[in-house]
Amino acid sequence: MRRTRIAGPLRIATPFVLAFALFAYSPSFALANVSVTTISTDPFTNTGSFHATEVEPDTFSFGTTVVAAFQTGRFRDGGASDVGWATTTDGGTNWAHGTLPGTTTFSTPARVPTAASPTPRWLTTRGTTCG
Repeated sequence: MRRTRIAGPLRIATPFVLAFALFAYSPSFALANVSVTTISTDPFTNTGSFHATEVEPDTFSFGTTVVAAFQTGRFRDGGASDVGWATTTDGGTNWAHGTLPGTTTFSTPARVPTAASPTPRWLTTRGTTCG
């Protein structure tokens, strides 16, 4: 019977890979104690969309300033009741939030039926301020 030999580098690396896999997937690896902060809630009550939903978020940060944009009041076939935003200038201690005016028929003044795919860059290039 012939014995198969493992190549030198593979024979050296295998124990390290196995040790990392065991460590990474063990319950003791998840030691983070992170609190969750609600930065915004869906203010809409119109029929036809899912409420208490804020989906497809995008964020941009610079220093202690963070700007987030997201769909609020998601429709089954895509789009949302409006574009929501949240921003902080102190690293997340305090947040301001709201929805963009005049973007959909559910905001004032009414424009298009639904909103989709918001990004902080879109907000800044359109001259809209968040906060």
